[in-house]
Amino acid sequence: MTGPPELIRPISDKVLRYRIEVMALAADDVVANLGGVLFDRRCLGWDTMVILNDRSDIRPLQIIGADCTDLQSILDIPRQPQPAAIATSIQLYHSDPRICARVDAAIDSQSTEVLLWGDTNSMGSKPQMIEVAHRISQAAATFKTHALTAAAGAKPSKDLEVEMFLATRATWQPPRSQLQTGYPC
Repeated sequence: MTGPPELIRPISDKVLRYRIEVMALAADDVVANLGGVLFDRRCLGWDTMVILNDRSDIRPLQIIGADCTDLQSILDIPRQPQPAAIATSIQLYHSDPRICARVDAAIDSQSTEVLLWGDTNSMGSKPQMIEVAHRISQAAATFKTHALTAAAGAKPSKDLEVEMFLATRATWQPPRSQLQTGYPC
């Protein structure tokens, strides 16, 4: 390749990867409801960032391979790069207007996948959202079990190997992918 060296040099040493950001109050809530999804996506090469209000015990998240940061500091930053996916509990969505605004903007963008767990009946009518039953991998189930043990008192929402949530289909997903039956991974 010929040309000025600055045109062929990479702009950054970082490889561009998909990123999921999970906003939550505590680690045990994330592990119980989305721990398998996070583990499976991490195994597929995703960056998995959990943004917590209470960072007193992040060990359960470390077990499933998630990175952690402080919720308040992230919410105080006015403009952030858009991740491929964001997730939060419906309880946090309803209780914090900043999170509600971020989630609604992501839903409207149709380019960011949104995952919401918890009381799905309280969401009202959102035609962009569908109920998903994600069957986690056997490895994810094993790591999730250890993470739940580390999170004193945390229990999976229902079935350990199937995680239920509302989701949108983002543009990065292949069109043939049917979320009702799980992810193509």
